[in-house]
Amino acid sequence: RVWQEQWIRGSMHGFRPLHSTADVYWRLALRIEEALLRGEDLYGLSLDWSKCFDRLPHKILLRLMSELGMAEEILRPLRAM
Repeated sequence: RVWQEQWIRGSMHGFRPLHSTADVYWRLALRIEEALLRGEDLYGLSLDWSKCFDRLPHKILLRLMSELGMAEEILRPLRAM
């Protein structure tokens, strides 16, 4: 875990001390509530990476997600540190 904490992003919460996947849930719930109160459009995407990428051509899926506006940091692999 010490090694992992040297490179892991702060937004990653699973299997980390003092972090919980519930942190992600509550942050997302607040963002949804704020968008609803302000009347803003809100979009989401949920992927099951193991099943999704086992069955779909990666190039097509990644291009589709890019054209829909997904952040480039998510679409490309992390660089070795």
